[in-house]
Amino acid sequence: MLTDLRVKNLAIIEDLNLVFDEGLIVITGETGAGKTLLVEALELVLGGKAEPFMVGSRGESCFVEGTFMPSPDAISYIRDMGFETALEDGYITLSREINRTGRNRAYICGRTVGMGTAIDAGELLVDLHGQHEHQSLFKQKNQQAYFDSFGGPELVELKKNYTIHFKRYKDLTVQLKQKIENMREGQRLLERYYYEKKEIEAADLKVGEEEELKNEQAILTNYSQFNELLELSREIMSSDDSEQGVLDKMRVLLKNFESLEHIDERLTTAKKNIQDALFLLMEVNDITKKSLEGYNFDPNRLEEMNLRLSKIYDLKRKYGESEAEILDYLMKINEAIVALENIDQSIQKDQDELSAEMEVSILLAGKISKKRFEIKADFEKKVSLELEKLALKRAVFEARIQPVEKTEDPQYLTSDGLESVELFISTNPGEELKPLNKIISGGELSRLMMALKVALSSQKLAVSCLIFDEIDSGIGGETAFSVGGKLFELSRSGQVICITHLPQIACFADHHFVVDKTVEDNKTKVNVRKITADEVIAEIARMLSGEEAITSAIEHARELVKVAADKKLYK
Repeated sequence: MLTDLRVKNLAIIEDLNLVFDEGLIVITGETGAGKTLLVEALELVLGGKAEPFMVGSRGESCFVEGTFMPSPDAISYIRDMGFETALEDGYITLSREINRTGRNRAYICGRTVGMGTAIDAGELLVDLHGQHEHQSLFKQKNQQAYFDSFGGPELVELKKNYTIHFKRYKDLTVQLKQKIENMREGQRLLERYYYEKKEIEAADLKVGEEEELKNEQAILTNYSQFNELLELSREIMSSDDSEQGVLDKMRVLLKNFESLEHIDERLTTAKKNIQDALFLLMEVNDITKKSLEGYNFDPNRLEEMNLRLSKIYDLKRKYGESEAEILDYLMKINEAIVALENIDQSIQKDQDELSAEMEVSILLAGKISKKRFEIKADFEKKVSLELEKLALKRAVFEARIQPVEKTEDPQYLTSDGLESVELFISTNPGEELKPLNKIISGGELSRLMMALKVALSSQKLAVSCLIFDEIDSGIGGETAFSVGGKLFELSRSGQVICITHLPQIACFADHHFVVDKTVEDNKTKVNVRKITADEVIAEIARMLSGEEAITSAIEHARELVKVAADKKLYK
């Protein structure tokens, strides 16, 4: 169950801290008071979509946090996630932080988690029925999901295992088809790969070789000018004439300053600079000599380099933009050659695995099918009974199981197994059963959703909190009173939170919260407070009259609360 909800700077909610108890919790308030914001806060806690515009004007971010007393299944999930120590006090917190840049984070027990993890945890803690969720019943896939949920943990586990094997079966089918197509082209590909492998390996490439060859090529191509300039530089440095070489002159200069510094200490710095310069020039001279000795012009060597570079350029044009890319391509074609040479064995292995997965998938699909037919009558009976209690006494309800067409090709298997399930209903005597989207009204659809929730409540082992946002859409009067009674009945086995506009539902509340808006310092803010028994009468009277409670509305409110209290005694 949800024990606490904290909301800070979400739209016009400044800072709310709400504490919830067990039973039926009703939240009411005038249209536009901010009830929807509470639902949005809960949706965010449970991993719902976050948008930057949700952040209020009182800061750069908003924060929402729900504290839950978890069910055994939720505890097991959280422990498996490594939150063992966080469960010591028996509670779980789910939090969400959103900033104006659109960045948002989710937390479980204060630890950052991925959004998928937060959503999975939320689904084990809360079943939130939003304003438009009943519209989802028009989709056959959703109808089938509700039906299968009635099968309890046995059917859930069967479907889980089936999904794993069916997905593997479909993946193998695609993989095998691709391999068979590859085999048909295998010989042509092998011949091409053999040729490319031979060409690249014969070249004996080295990473960085091109750059080295281009440097040497530049030197040999311009050898005359290169050699002439180096020789001239060497002569300037150390001429045979001891009076002409720069080095010899620098040595004389250094010797002179070594003598002068004894006379004028200010020349010591100058002497040191000359000494440093001499060392640098000596190093330059050594490099010049080595360069002259290292290169001897050889026309044959230049031709060899040009041919080698031409070969490298040819390989780059075919296989990659650098030696590294060419060698990487060689590694890939070696792997491809091995795969193609062994494709027969690989295909056989996939065919064997595919056959095994197909057998398991068909076996599991058969068990799922059997379970569906077993629960069909009981499902229809329970939903019909609940519809009768919700003022649809003459409704005829059917879960129609339609087997898929079987062929010799096992592709007839679907992601849902061997059949599809669609809900049919007739709400008036004499009318034939039709799909929901053909005949059902908004009010009838809301009641059908409620009937499904009640029928499935015994199977919802993991969720101990049900939240309904305006389940009262399209209903009123006695029907609304029946829905209120059903919500109260649901709350006996788990916490139920209901946002409603109808007094016939609000009168069943164990705990009643009112939402309103105020303006402070030219800023609108939302307030939520739990009201007392006397305030409950006033609030229900307001809901009845649509204005400040008048005497007749107050009396009517008291009567509603009394009738609801009497009805509670029989639940």
